[in-house]
Amino acid sequence: MSAVNATSSSRDVLDAQLLRCKFGATTVVATRLNHSALTCVTPSADASGVAVRRVLDFEEGTALTTEDLAGSRATAFAEPGLILLGDAVIQDGALKLTRSRPEQAGSILFTPPVLGGATSEGGPSSFPTAFRLSLRLTIGTGFMYEGPVATRGGGEGFSISIGDLPHATAGEYGIGDGLRVSLRTRANTLSVEYGDRPLHRGTLPQAERLRSNISFPVELTLRNDSVSLHLADTAALVDAPLPELRGDATPAWRFGLGARTNHIRGENHFVRELRLELGPSLDGATVGVSVTCNGQQYAPEDDTRLRIGYFGAPEPLAVEPALGPAGVGRRCPGREAVVRAALRARAKHEKRKSKETPENF
Repeated sequence: MSAVNATSSSRDVLDAQLLRCKFGATTVVATRLNHSALTCVTPSADASGVAVRRVLDFEEGTALTTEDLAGSRATAFAEPGLILLGDAVIQDGALKLTRSRPEQAGSILFTPPVLGGATSEGGPSSFPTAFRLSLRLTIGTGFMYEGPVATRGGGEGFSISIGDLPHATAGEYGIGDGLRVSLRTRANTLSVEYGDRPLHRGTLPQAERLRSNISFPVELTLRNDSVSLHLADTAALVDAPLPELRGDATPAWRFGLGARTNHIRGENHFVRELRLELGPSLDGATVGVSVTCNGQQYAPEDDTRLRIGYFGAPEPLAVEPALGPAGVGRRCPGREAVVRAALRARAKHEKRKSKETPENF
């Protein structure tokens, strides 16, 4: 938040009791400075409507699934913009794309929230060109140990798709011609593609952990026209350039998650804590600014004439110099000294903790 001063060309219209400033979707009280100037404090990015998040917790009551005599399922969500396809169900506080059965495929499609805090059934006015998509994913058959990943016959995997997605079930490869993230667990392969252009291809990081029946975090971030992917706290892809998404995105674009199992043996693909965040911390944004002196008419009427920018907090990317001064008596520890101090503090904490914790429990 910061203070903003405004001036008026009129000398007689500033009624101190009715002064207001409007920033995007929020109005705040203004303070009169003199006969032609006022000041007001900008609201947060969330309140102004340039930052918003959509959280799907998949609690009971989120969706009602019905099945007709022909076996066709229909899913009605409490909030619009969500579509469940194939074998996917919402159960026990999780989105279960597949369960531990062979030959299953399930998907969910959803639209991003509209900047301003509301969700539109028809989709947003424009698709976000910066976002953070995060979730917790559980993969496995439910048995605690099944031997090395290389010897397992189950599969096939999980995918994230972003683009003009068809109304169809997605498997481990994803769907559409936009951005696709593919975790092919049986093939032990991770690939990230945009259209026909490969952004990354390699082995799955921590493959044993990914199929251990224990949930792990997945985070896909697009900012500054670059995409990053973290799996189980491992940076699988960092700032891969993706400038074409900004020009290709349309209001019809959606997000999708999908998974598939093969004919040999099924695996669970469960999703929890699905979050989609938009805001200036990922991509700078501006909102219109207007002022009222009577609590009714705001000026300027055209909110494109006067705008204010929101930007996120800076993120440290590097520390220079790598080491601090080596001279005697200096009190500016370098990076190595800070690390050593942190390790010593942690060792003391672990030693104290071991004394407080009984050996048998």
